[in-house]
Amino acid sequence: MSNSSSSFFVRHKEHDTQGNANKDNEADQSTKLLLQKAALLETNGDLKGALDLYRKSLQLLFHEVGHNHQSVAEAYEKSGNILVALGNKEGAKVARKKANAIYRSQFNSLSKQGKMKDAFLCFSKSKKLEALTETPIPRRPSPRIQPQPLVERGSLMSSRSMMSSSRSITSICSTRSELRPETQEFMTTLNGYLDCRNQMDHKCQEVDSASRLAALELKTDSGGIDAGSSLEYKENYRQQAMHGGTVRTLDELYAAAQAAQPVFMEKIQVLVSKACDECKVDKDNVKVCFADLKKQDRALEKAQDDYGKRTPGPGVSWLYDIVRGSVEFGSATEIESFIRSL
Repeated sequence: MSNSSSSFFVRHKEHDTQGNANKDNEADQSTKLLLQKAALLETNGDLKGALDLYRKSLQLLFHEVGHNHQSVAEAYEKSGNILVALGNKEGAKVARKKANAIYRSQFNSLSKQGKMKDAFLCFSKSKKLEALTETPIPRRPSPRIQPQPLVERGSLMSSRSMMSSSRSITSICSTRSELRPETQEFMTTLNGYLDCRNQMDHKCQEVDSASRLAALELKTDSGGIDAGSSLEYKENYRQQAMHGGTVRTLDELYAAAQAAQPVFMEKIQVLVSKACDECKVDKDNVKVCFADLKKQDRALEKAQDDYGKRTPGPGVSWLYDIVRGSVEFGSATEIESFIRSL
């Protein structure tokens, strides 16, 4: 399982895009500390206190970096999330619209400069906020979704999203004609993916409106898998073969996976039972699905494309999803209990 955490960072940048990189490390420390304290209060459940600090930080940011800055957008977005949790939907809508307008502006500016990584982040945040502020299209009630057919469901949603991608991109980038053809193609494909994800974000907002799951942090005893650079990783995280050494071939990987699968399945069932007991939920209402081992041709492709340049190798030793499964709970509380058990 990979480690992930949610943090709030302030990027202090010049008003003009040319000087952005030179000002990243010059953010006013008082503002940075204020934002960190607000995030801490939010995590601890003091939403009103956090909202007050976010509003104070906005006033400081206006003075330091102006109104059209990503740090300002992030503060607006955080405020909007808290307002939703406090039941102030109209206030949240206003805050999120302000954040979205800034992300759009940043996207346009960064796209023209060819800074596609930063542009993607702004585009992604803008699409997410659009999905949260717009009224969802009413849909017919559907039966409980089975975990196994999710690929088919995702494909249908992506196809539907791709049909409207050009219109969506035009709404995000008013100067689309100034983009290079390869950039336009990239953004079109990206938009289809984000439209699909935004539908899932809608559902997440319904289930976890207070963002309790987003506040969870997974901690590691060893400090994580990264050894310092983008391609260097800690060797002890590699998959182990049945003989005890590091996996060197696909055959060794699958031999270990076949031995690990029954242990994995048993452990998941134990954790599900524990979560159900803590939440006083009938286990029959929780759907557990174990998939077959990942197909070997797909595993080899992933090892070569995603992990082929990792140090130390080989790429097959970094494959973690040969044995897999899914658990479908009925509430955020049950999910939180299960994650904490892990």
